Amino acid sequence: MRTQRVVCCISFFVISVAFVFFGGGLFSPQSARASDLSGGIGLGATRMIYREGDTSATLKVLNTGATTWLTQVRVTDVTGNDSRAFAAFPPLFRLEGGSENSVRVRLTGAPGDYPKQTEGVWYVHVLSIPPGRQPAAAKGGVSVSIENVIKLFWRPDGMPEPGKAVFRDVLFTRAPGGVRACNPGRYYLSFNHLRVDGHSVDLNAAPSMLAPGKCEDYKVKGERVTWSMINDSGGDSGEFSADVSG
Repeated sequence: MRTQRVVCCISFFVISVAFVFFGGGLFSPQSARASDLSGGIGLGATRMIYREGDTSATLKVLNTGATTWLTQVRVTDVTGNDSRAFAAFPPLFRLEGGSENSVRVRLTGAPGDYPKQTEGVWYVHVLSIPPGRQPAAAKGGVSVSIENVIKLFWRPDGMPEPGKAVFRDVLFTRAPGGVRACNPGRYYLSFNHLRVDGHSVDLNAAPSMLAPGKCEDYKVKGERVTWSMINDSGGDSGEFSADVSG
């Protein structure tokens, strides 16, 4: 899942709107409007996988528009703090119209910063600002910045690319007021869609990701669940179904 925020500064007021894109090309009317506002800034992937033993992971930042953007890239942990485990290089660059730049994410932490038995997750933030435009806000004008956010998964040795058996291995049980989904495996699982008795769960409002060995509750009641996951390439895993137990 990739989040794109379009931030407009009008005088001293800041308005922030977040749009969520799902891997596999599924998107809402809201995401289409985000594309209109994006100024041509995009990323070459909807997620990154950093495998143990790799020297770096690469992300392309693309500018298909005519505007030149000053672009900052940083990596945060799940709490939103700058990560000590990973860093992006270059962290700041100028992106001309009709061009692209490759950003390398590298390890910067100690061995204990990376899980050995399960995947880990961080977030890559790509913030783009039109250079020389920001003073307009102080004069009552409008300035725009765009932030794309994608997940960065750390994958230890011995964990191959997940397949259908991994995506299928979700346990659904009854919970107070709804359904509980549990992930007994070692991978982070991100829902592409989730339906209970044919009713779609809003994954913008409800948890869209199951951490290894963890559960999430969904406030929707039913007997039969269908779902699909986002795979390594950002595509759809194919659909699975199961009865709610308990």
